[in-house]
Amino acid sequence: LNQRYEVREAIGRGASGAVYRAWDSFAQREVAIKVAHARVFEDSPEQNLIRKAWLNEVHMAGSLRHPYIVEVYDAGFGDDSAYLVMEYLPHGTLDPYTRPDNLLPVAEVLEIAYKCASALDYACRAGVIHRDIKPANLQRFGQGAAKVGDFGAAYWTQGKNDATQVMDIGSLAYMAPELFRQWVTPQADIFALGVVIHQLLTGHRPFDALDQATLMYRIINGQRAPLSSFRTGLPAGLDTLIDKLLARSLEDRYANWGEVLEALSHYCRNTPAADAATRERPAEAELYDR
Repeated sequence: LNQRYEVREAIGRGASGAVYRAWDSFAQREVAIKVAHARVFEDSPEQNLIRKAWLNEVHMAGSLRHPYIVEVYDAGFGDDSAYLVMEYLPHGTLDPYTRPDNLLPVAEVLEIAYKCASALDYACRAGVIHRDIKPANLQRFGQGAAKVGDFGAAYWTQGKNDATQVMDIGSLAYMAPELFRQWVTPQADIFALGVVIHQLLTGHRPFDALDQATLMYRIINGQRAPLSSFRTGLPAGLDTLIDKLLARSLEDRYANWGEVLEALSHYCRNTPAADAATRERPAEAELYDR
């Protein structure tokens, strides 16, 4: 990285890279810098896939601008290095709020879901399917809000050669049944957001297993327990919402993000909020150029 960025501290580490909090001396702001591990540039099938995902995200950098998508300011990719410079969001991801002992209020979960859905609707209309929606890729900022990040697995539905697409990538527990047949549709992201909402409401994923084969079987066959088996006192009708988000058949799942937003808007209006900050319906502006 050039002298523009002063690294302050490491704030995260994953399979493909490390994330640092840094100071951008040119723009005079804090940023988050994601730097690829050196092993990403080794010649092996696994690292080739990860490297392709990095290149995918670098090429997309800055092309999606939405209030609920993590903003990417700068990016670089060379023979032995790759980095992304993003807005710094100090509250971290939604991962901590998927534990049964640390759940957010129901009204706040629905508010977050609405805002993430509005971001994914915008991305979809720009021809981008995220394909890796999960709590670790959703950055919380403030009460009732999160931003969608990490577009490394993203799939372009238009204007991109299929040979350059990243295919065998994603997180199994959040993958829609059709993805196992490499059939990519926008409804795959709708399914994944349904898994996230279930997790945020109950502290459990709707489909889980000790091994991948059993997990795939349960996802494909749509076997899940009702929400009340994990958490009592949830508003009536949420099981209907989750069923339609997680339907194994595309005909039974919400057909598009407009339908998802309408459904979430209904539940946002009819779910008592813990306080005034989350009581209002999400602003129409959050649909962002619909």
